[in-house]
Amino acid sequence: MGCPGEPLIEYVEGLVKPGRVTAKVYAGAETTNPETTPIGEGEGYMAHTENTAYGWTAPGQSFSWGWSPAAVPWILQNVYEAYEYSGDPALLNRVYALLKEESHFYVNYMLHKAGSSSGDRLTTGVAYSPEQGPLGTDGNTYESSLVWQMLNDAIEAAKAKGDPDGLVGDTTDCSANNWAKGDNGNFTDANANRSWSCSSRSRSATPARSRNGTSKVRSARRRMDPPSAATRRTTSTVTCPTCSDCSPVI
Repeated sequence: MGCPGEPLIEYVEGLVKPGRVTAKVYAGAETTNPETTPIGEGEGYMAHTENTAYGWTAPGQSFSWGWSPAAVPWILQNVYEAYEYSGDPALLNRVYALLKEESHFYVNYMLHKAGSSSGDRLTTGVAYSPEQGPLGTDGNTYESSLVWQMLNDAIEAAKAKGDPDGLVGDTTDCSANNWAKGDNGNFTDANANRSWSCSSRSRSATPARSRNGTSKVRSARRRMDPPSAATRRTTSTVTCPTCSDCSPVI
C-alpha cells in the first residue's frame, strides 16, 4: 500500500521547478535560482487545474476555470497521507519540504485580509468557485478548505520533525491585519505574527465539520493521527519496485 505514494510524490516534486516560474509570473513569488534551489527553500510554486509531468503548471486553456492555484494544496493532501501511512522519517523530509515551500507561498503571497463585511479573517484570493461558477469568488469555500488543510498538515509535519525552522509559531497577537501590505507590496509590519498557526486560525473558512466533529476534508478519507515516535510503524521498510521492474502500461 505504501508503494503507490512514491510516483505521486515524485510527480509533485517535478512540478516545483516549473511551478516556481508560474508563481513568479502570476503572484510575484520569485525564487532567485529556481533550477537549483532545494525544494522547501524557494518562494513557492504554483500549478492549476491542468498540469502534466512535462512541466505544464500555467492556468488551463480557459482562464475562467483554469485558474485554480489551490490545485497544489489539493494534491499535497495525498502526499502527506503517504507519510501518515508509512511513518518513514526519510519520506517525512521530502513531504515536509513540499509543504513548507507551498505554505510559505500562501502565507507570504496569496493570503490577504477579506472584505470589511467578513470580519477579522484571511482569504485566499479570487478563483473559480464550485459554488458560484466561473466568475470566481474571493476565498471560496473550496480553496479555503484546501489551504486550511495544507497549513495544518504542514504544522503536523513540522512538529514530527521538531519544528526545525520555527515556522509553527502560535496565535499570540494573531490577526488578519498582520497581512496588511503597503503600495510597494511589502508587509506594513515586518515583525507581525504570520506563523502557520496564526495563518490557519485566521482562515476565512475552515472545512465543514462532519457529525463526529472532524474536518470533512479529512473524514472523506481515513483520518490518522500525526505520526510520532510512539505511533509510527515498527515493521521493516517496504522496498518499492523501480521503473525497470514495472510492466509497460498498455
